[in-house]
This record gives sequence, C-alpha cells and structure tokens, in this order.
Amino acid sequence: MKLSTIFFLITIFVSSLIFFFIDRSLIKFSNIELKKCKNLDYEETKLFKQIIPSNLTIEIKFTNERDWKRRIIKGHAISYENKKISGFSSRFFTYNKRTEGLVILKSGNKKCAVLAKIRPHGDFLDHRSGLDLPSLNINLVDGNINGITKFILFRPITRHNDNEILISKIFSKAGFLSPRTFNLKVKYNNKYYDFLFQEKIVKEFLEYNNLRESVVIKGDERFAWFDPFKTVNLSKHKISNNKFPVKSLSNSIVSEYSVSLMNNLNRIYEGEESPKIVIDYDTVSKKLEKNYFTNLNTFDALAYAVEAPHALARDDRRFYFDPFRRTFSPIYYDGMGRLLTITNEPVHLNIKSPHYRKIYFNEENKKKFIPSAISGAHNALKLLNKIDISELHKELANSGMNIKILDLKKSLIRIKENLINLEKIPKKRIFKINTNLNNKPFMNNDDQYNKKINRRFIFYDNSMKKFISCNLLVNECKNIDIDTDNKGKLLNQNLKLNEIQYIYVGKKLNKSSNKGWYYQTQDFKHINKKKIYNFPNLNLNIFLDKNVKFKIDKENKVIEFVNNSQDKIVFYDSEIDSWKIYLKKSDSLFNKTKVHKLERQDEYGLTGCLTFMDTKVIDLKINIENMLCEDSVNFIRSHGNIDMIKIVNAEYDAIDLDFSKVDFGKITIENSKNDCLDVSFGFYNVKEFIAKKCGDKGISVGENSKVKILNANIFKSKIALATKDSSISNIKKLKADYVKYCLSAYNKKQEFDGGVINIESLECTNYSKKYNTDNLSKIFVKKTK
Repeated sequence: MKLSTIFFLITIFVSSLIFFFIDRSLIKFSNIELKKCKNLDYEETKLFKQIIPSNLTIEIKFTNERDWKRRIIKGHAISYENKKISGFSSRFFTYNKRTEGLVILKSGNKKCAVLAKIRPHGDFLDHRSGLDLPSLNINLVDGNINGITKFILFRPITRHNDNEILISKIFSKAGFLSPRTFNLKVKYNNKYYDFLFQEKIVKEFLEYNNLRESVVIKGDERFAWFDPFKTVNLSKHKISNNKFPVKSLSNSIVSEYSVSLMNNLNRIYEGEESPKIVIDYDTVSKKLEKNYFTNLNTFDALAYAVEAPHALARDDRRFYFDPFRRTFSPIYYDGMGRLLTITNEPVHLNIKSPHYRKIYFNEENKKKFIPSAISGAHNALKLLNKIDISELHKELANSGMNIKILDLKKSLIRIKENLINLEKIPKKRIFKINTNLNNKPFMNNDDQYNKKINRRFIFYDNSMKKFISCNLLVNECKNIDIDTDNKGKLLNQNLKLNEIQYIYVGKKLNKSSNKGWYYQTQDFKHINKKKIYNFPNLNLNIFLDKNVKFKIDKENKVIEFVNNSQDKIVFYDSEIDSWKIYLKKSDSLFNKTKVHKLERQDEYGLTGCLTFMDTKVIDLKINIENMLCEDSVNFIRSHGNIDMIKIVNAEYDAIDLDFSKVDFGKITIENSKNDCLDVSFGFYNVKEFIAKKCGDKGISVGENSKVKILNANIFKSKIALATKDSSISNIKKLKADYVKYCLSAYNKKQEFDGGVINIESLECTNYSKKYNTDNLSKIFVKKTK
C-alpha cells in the first residue's frame, strides 16, 4: 500500500474521532442566543457600519459539522482520483460543495450573526492541507461586511501574506480595479486562525467601483490540470456569473459578445517564445489595429514592477467588459507578489538587505518580458508618483497590515526603480508576439490532450440563433437544444449534460477560422444602427441611434433631438458648458406607440433615452417630453451643475442618477409612471424640486447616496420620499399632498443597511400613512404640520 493512501486512511480515522466531539458541541451551540445582523436596530447597526477591518474578527460555525467534515474528506479523496486520471505531479481539488453555517461578526463588545454558505477554496494542498480550516469561499445569505456579501478567506501563505494587501492596494491607488483585501482573525472551534479576507469580483465589487453590472471575463480552468500545459484550445474564456446572461436578452448579447471576442484573441495569438498561458492581449489588440483594452499595458507594467507577474497568467487574468465602449478593463487578481518576502514569512523591504530579491530586473537574470509591459512602464510610473504615501500607510494599517512608513517608502522606491529599469530592458529580453488569423479554434489530429474526459465543442448554426455540438476534431456534429438556463451555464463554461462537458467557442460552424464569430455579427449590426459624432471644438461626443434626428445651433448653444420609440442618445467624455438640450417625441406618436416589453438595459448597458456618461456639465438646461425608455434621462459617472431640468410624460423613471455628483437648480417633473427622481451611488444637491403625478416615488434615494434638498413639493405619488440602502436624505422643507406614504426609510438590498431621513420642516396632507420604516432605518423630523 502506498504511503499516500495510508496517510489518507489515517486522516479519515482522525477526522471520524473529531466528528464525535464536535457533534456533541452542536447541542450547546443550538442554545446560544445570538442576534442576526439583519435584526439589529438602527443604533446597533451603526456600530457595524463601515467597520475598520483591523477592528473586526469573525467566528465560523457550521450548521452540521459532520457534513462539513465529510465534504472535506470527499474533496481529498477526489483529489487523489484527479491525480491518477490526469497524470499531473500533484493532487488538485475539484470538489467544492457548500455547507450552511453562520459567520459571527465581532467588533468591540458587540456581535451579531449572518447566515452563510461556505465551501473550501483553492486548487492545491497549500489551501487545504492538514485538519485546520482550509481557505474558504463564503457567500453571506442575509447580511454584509462593509457592503461585501461574497468573499474568500485565504490562508495567508497562499497569497504571500502581506504582499497581497500591499499590492492590491497599490493597484487600487493607481486607478485599477482591485478587490478590497485585509488581514482577519477567524475563530473556529475555540481556536483562532489568521486569514486574508478578499472580496469576490461580483456585482457589489463593480458597483463599489462606480460600474454597472456587466460581464467579468476569466479563463476556464476546468481542464487546466488534466491536459498538457499548452493545450489552450480546450480551456477558453468564460463569464464569471452564469446568472447574468439569463436575466435579459441584452445581457445574453453582452455575454456572448465578450466571450467570443476573447476566445478569438486567444486563438490568433502566437508568442514566438512566450508560452501561450501568458498572453499579451494589449499587443495582440494593437497588431489588429484595435483598441479592445483600457490601460492594459500600464497594468502589465505595474504587475511586473510589484513583482506579481502571476496576475498576468492567462487563467488568472480578470477583465470587466464595458458594454458601451466595447472594451475590457483589467482587474487585479492573484498576483502572488513577493515584493516584501523571500520566503513565505513576511520580511519588510530593506534595499540593502541580502534578503532583498532583485529577481526580474538584474542583468544576470535572463527573464523576458511581454512588450505591453515595456510600453506601459512610463505611464505606470506617472500613476505611482501620484500616490499619497501617508494616505496609503493609513489604509494599510486599517487593513491590519503592520508596516513602518519608512519600509513602505522603500517599497514604493523599489517599484519605481523597477519601472525605470523596465523601460530600459534590451530587445533580446522582450518576447516576440505575433498573430496568426488562420489558427483553428479546435483540436488537430496531432494535438496532445486527455482523452479520458468526455467533452465537445459548441458552435452556432448559420442563423447564429441555434447551436451545434461537435467532437474535439469537429467531426460528428449534430444539433443540440440549449435552453435559457443552460445557455448561462454554457457561457460560464460549466455546462455538463449526460456526463459530457461542453465548451463554448463563440463562432458559427464554418470553414473559415477568422469569420463567423458572434462579436463580428454584432459589430456589423452596430455599424448599421449607430452613429458617432465628435465635435472637438465644442468638447462634445455624441453616440446615438441612426433613427434619431437632431440639429445643433453652435452659436446659441442649443441642441434639439427627436427620437422614435426607445432610441438612445449619449453624451460621453464631454464638457457641456451652458448648453440647452431639448428632447421630444410628438404627443400623437407618444400616445399611439405601443411599448413592447422593456429591456431595462440594452446591449450597450444603456437605460436612458438621453444619457450623460463620464461628462462634466456646467449650467446645463434640459427639456424632455414623452419618453418611453426605462429612464428619460440618465447620468452615469458625471459631475457638475444643472441649472434647470423639466420632464413631462415619462413612461418609466423621469430622472436617474448613478455614480455621479451633481447640483441642480430647479427640477420640474409631471406625469412619470414610475419614479420622478431616482438616485444611487452619489452626492446630489437640489435647490427646488416640483413633481406632479409620480407613479411610484416622488424622490427615491438609494444605494449609498447622500442627497440635500432645500425645497420639495410633491403632488400625487405613492411615496413622496423614500430613502433606502445606506443612504441619507437631508431635506430643509418638504410639502407632499395625496400620497400613500409621506416618508419611507428601509433596507432593500442585502449589501446595504437601512436609510436615514432628516427633515427640518414637513407638511404632508391626504396620506394613508405618514411614516414607513424598518428596524435598520430612521426618520428624524424637527417640525411637522
């Protein structure tokens, strides 16, 4: 009998003994009186709002400890099978089933509990060896930690300890998407463990970074350890969330577009010397004379400079897809940086120390670099020079990282030196990157791959609406029905039917490898449906449907738009100073047009008939009539001041504000069938607000927003003012008449807490209920009539 098998049997025996003692403790646990975090009152909740990570500890308890241990053991058993099937040198883990439990939050002498679903995390033994807690993947069910509902607890050794905190924070400070990461004490079975807490790259992460939910792209790792290292045609790209594409048709289009594009870039890439597992996407994009990526060369340079090139591996890269700009933004993930360490124990940087590791840039090292990193080094250095060291040091301390400011300064100096040296790397140390448009997206007869795994490719038929299944050599093809739910799994590269694992390619089944890709068909439709107007002298960039008619009076600064049905108009990357904008549809057309089932967002991520995106507005005046879109006007990541806005007849929301900071003079809205004013994720001031006939809310304040209004008058609305989800409304004077609720404050979404309303003077008449609130929220009124 092999030693590994003997060790495994001993592990089962020891674990069985543990079951006996732990199960007896469940009786005691079942009698513990512990408040759920969602049941705290407003004052108690304040103690847990924006907890400084260094002041937080958590305790983990499983509803069924025996069930948890069984799954741990099963995971180890399957890892032995994986090693045997794959022929890989090490055991690796693929069994990851969740167990129900509790996460108990402790801050000071206060604590509360959140229901959770927990599973082991990690591919290899560094995450799972021994009988202690493995790395954990946790989904909170009914609460949050600083707005985070899904996170991973890494054994510190698996992310090189404090390196991960420092590097993730540097990427964030440099303006890149990077998950919040901090040290955390975790109690389990009366024993304390050190973990690295890192938020997962999900919807809440995107919104925290002022982005609407969209596709997050990652590599498909299902077969990473079963096949030879360079077998990339069987390990394509995937979306990270299989539920996103099934929510709407537009979500499905965005998902198919982004995955098919990345799969095609992966197909044509040829690194003469660079292994295909690390792909220089930026260089490939430029060789195609495209601009598919945002600041990717800067990201790549910074990854090398902080000595975390593991983040550049094909299967570890993460990208956010912007459906409007049709570009990918890099997300820092799994850099495995060693800036502070030479071993797995933290050693603060000292350039004079013999422990300091110049592993990349010294002349003796023959290590090569991808071209994108060379081209991005200069800009990365500029971004690094803008970082406030004192602020960074404070944030690191709040993250539970104990580093002296002198050591931090030395770290940043070394990163800057690395970037300077990176610019000077000789050509012989730069990988040669090529493209081959004729590369096939499937397997060849002489390719090496694991034939023990039953898997097939999925292509589109000629209509691009149905699917065809083929074997790995693209023989024996046949039609296959894939319903909506399974389509989400397919795009997540997680579809398995009748023991067959399916691989989404993203193109139709034809002889040409370079034609018939899904994203190409969408780009063709884009050319026929959309127009872009750039007016550099006016600082205006306009994107719109071809059906939209408009005329521009440059001298008087007036633009008039006329749209049809739900046509879209977008001002993006603009500065709109003292313009008047009119958008209308004739009353006869408004009354006659039938609104089909509304897609909340289209395939460009747009909800507004008129949208201002990443734009500065100054003394803007807007007049809108008869709109049929989800939002008559929508502001996204925009700032400035609007002198006047008037909207009449909105089929859904009249004004929607997201991730913005805007001051309004006067807002007038009449007859909006949903909300008259809906704001989220921002800061908004209003001098005068007048709304008549709001189908739902006169003013809706949500998703961590702060609003100040001097004078508000609301007539005929279901709710005059609603404030929810960690938002605060400060109103000097509010007058409401003929409403169901005068004021409503509550929690709606799991990742947030309640809402707070402060009103100096309230006059509310003809209402069903004056105040509506829950235990997490509060309404303060100084004077009422």
